[in-house]
Amino acid sequence: MGCRGSNCRLQTRPKRKSLQGLGSWDPPSTEASRWPSRGGRRKPDKFFAFLLTLVLEGFASGGLGLFLGAVAPSTDAALAMFPPLLVLMIIFNGFNISPEATPRLLRFIPKVSFIRWCSEGLAVNEFSGLRFSCDGVRGPCAETGEQALERVSMRSTVRKANMAQGGIIAGCYVGTYHALRRNRPRFLSIVSPKAVPIAKVVVPTGAGYSGRS
Repeated sequence: MGCRGSNCRLQTRPKRKSLQGLGSWDPPSTEASRWPSRGGRRKPDKFFAFLLTLVLEGFASGGLGLFLGAVAPSTDAALAMFPPLLVLMIIFNGFNISPEATPRLLRFIPKVSFIRWCSEGLAVNEFSGLRFSCDGVRGPCAETGEQALERVSMRSTVRKANMAQGGIIAGCYVGTYHALRRNRPRFLSIVSPKAVPIAKVVVPTGAGYSGRS
């Protein structure tokens, strides 16, 4: 099976079925049950990497939600902040727009996008080691899965992608902790009446003081 030009997406569609639903919030157990129907490669190491990547994506998305909830002044503000961030992560995920074409001020977004790292980890896990036949194909042809990944600027590894997601999770949890400590409610301390010293009234005495006002 050849992989050339616009036909690459059509010819690799059976393999790409396993990459559908990356942004879904289904638990990994549900995704595991769908693995055979999506045409996933039935190898234990590939299946384990698939589940691990999805679990890390769930923790990363939850960590981002916790961080936004901690820094936002209200629940409505946190809910309003989450969708725009997801849209930016989807647009600048390294697949739709290459890192080289990303504006300089926005090049940090792909590095902190758990959607990008999850997509890349699943794609590399599925396409690594695949070989395609270019018999009868005219023009450029991707003979291996690595060449197909290179065409969409996916040069990472599953381990690197999962480590990046782990860094995002740690950053979100640390940021949430510091934000909660900084914004924690402060109350007046209650002191026992016995601990409060009683002020003594000193009556001045001296010549010419009669005690009358």
